[in-house]
Amino acid sequence: MTASRSLRLLTTALVLWLLAGLAYGSLRLAFGPPPVFVHVRWSPGLDNVSRQRLEQQYHLRPIALEEGSTFSYALTDTRSDNVRDLVLDPAVEDTHNIHRTAFRVGYFAPRLPYTTPYPAVPAVLEIAVRLSFIIGFASLCLAILSRVAPGLQWGPALMATNAFLHPGQALRRTTDAIEAFLSRAIPNASAEAVAVFRLVFGGLLLDLVLRRPVSAAMAVDPSNALSPTHEFMLRPFIAAPWLTDWLPAWILLWGLLFIVGAFARTAFACLTIGVLGWATLYTTATSYHTVCSLLLTLLALQGARWSDAWSVDARRRGDRQRVRATPKQYGYVTWAPALVIGIVFLAAAVAKLRDTGLAWILNGTVKYHFLSDSPSALVDWGLQVGHHPWMAVALSFGAIAIESLVLIGVLASAYRYRLLAGLASLSLLTGFLLFQGLYWPGWWILLIGFLPWHLVRPGTEPASAGPERLQPRLAIAFVVALFAQQIVVSLLRLEASPVFSTYDMYSTTYASPADYEHNAGQVYWIVGLDRTVETRRCRISEPEAVAIERRGPSTESLVRHCFDPSLRVQQVMVEATRVQVDWENWRLLDEPLRTRVTEPFEIEQFR
Repeated sequence: MTASRSLRLLTTALVLWLLAGLAYGSLRLAFGPPPVFVHVRWSPGLDNVSRQRLEQQYHLRPIALEEGSTFSYALTDTRSDNVRDLVLDPAVEDTHNIHRTAFRVGYFAPRLPYTTPYPAVPAVLEIAVRLSFIIGFASLCLAILSRVAPGLQWGPALMATNAFLHPGQALRRTTDAIEAFLSRAIPNASAEAVAVFRLVFGGLLLDLVLRRPVSAAMAVDPSNALSPTHEFMLRPFIAAPWLTDWLPAWILLWGLLFIVGAFARTAFACLTIGVLGWATLYTTATSYHTVCSLLLTLLALQGARWSDAWSVDARRRGDRQRVRATPKQYGYVTWAPALVIGIVFLAAAVAKLRDTGLAWILNGTVKYHFLSDSPSALVDWGLQVGHHPWMAVALSFGAIAIESLVLIGVLASAYRYRLLAGLASLSLLTGFLLFQGLYWPGWWILLIGFLPWHLVRPGTEPASAGPERLQPRLAIAFVVALFAQQIVVSLLRLEASPVFSTYDMYSTTYASPADYEHNAGQVYWIVGLDRTVETRRCRISEPEAVAIERRGPSTESLVRHCFDPSLRVQQVMVEATRVQVDWENWRLLDEPLRTRVTEPFEIEQFR
């Protein structure tokens, strides 16, 4: 019996390692090794044409324009021969993240996403390789333990062994345990509580959307970088601009019907469609992080029992519907916004720690973000944090702790823990507002999920509810879906604005004030010089700056977009500006640091 068990575990390990090998082979065969982030400092006398030729020769994809002759790249060919030729080239003065004597990239050099139209494919393959290898290794360890010391197989080791030997039974037990846990986590509420929630939530949602008008021009000329999903969602508004004109009326109509509880499920679905359309336009000019958590909540509340009490629908039905939903089903409606906040806060904490580990905390990173946002902050208290490194570290730790622990309070069955989680969330959002001037009403609205809705006519289990109604299956399915989508999005680092995000805002950290000055707030400009030597500036993105610096095919259109021919601009150059800081007083200076990226060049050929 023991020998048979060990053999099955060993076979499982070998099969999983075979799958890992196949996934790894497919990844390398289709995409090769991942690009590596490197710096290259070229000789000062190297001209642009020669540098571009060398970039192509050594498979260097430009990422950012640094100071002087230093550039950051994605090195896409990491073979030893290519690295050796790059290091030994007379035009290369120095490199970073490359071992200059072993002629290889550094073991701990940052790996970059693959350059492919479908970045999720290599990301999925990488995850499959790691999971298959780790699970296979665990199966091998259990096989050895079962053979050498079977008496030690108890507790978690026995459960893991049974899971490998009987995966079907283990999956059913796991599913039942998850369902039971989530059922306990969802609080009880009544139909009357949902009715009050409907009035409050609907009113706040209409106020948020109708106070922020959108226009068809936002779809045609967005000022933000958009994801392919976002661009796809904009197509109807580009093809039919009149949709934007009717959007407020649509939202107002279905919003009012939802609030009064008339055809509530249909009204809420149509309201969600309208809000999604509004958010698609609104986030072309502002960060989609302001509304994506709200949009997730709207999607998670589809199919809810909105109008079983104090509604037009309830009055219209009269006595025809005696059977109500369970308290858990009503409780999910009032609890879902808090769940979304817990999930997105945890995702934000993971994003901060994923790449830099504890450096985000130990660097006291909040002091740098307080500094960056100080012009819009309501108070200058955040600037004082910079004078006290220990306080900056404590606040950074506090931010991570709150973001990580809110979800635990949300999932607790006792309301006092949910209340504490709500107060912690409120403190975090208040800090954003006071120290950084960030007011994201879409997040503030979700705080209503922490209110004591269970006190509004506490519900009891309906007498006519059969066994199949005792578990809020649809609610649990939505909870699992919320967790699953965030796990996938965070693991694959997907950004599908305006709905799905890794919530990596403010995840950047800085090792020192010098590092902050070098990397924070870098902005690129086309600077035009006319006949009177008067300068005119036009802000551009970093990819546009790279394109102009390389004299790419888009250079002409960019110059034409920035400078009207009537201005008689004769020469242009690309300039980078970065923030300049008075570190003694910990304040941003009005005048930025300016660095010339390119020399002035003639643009007569564009006239």
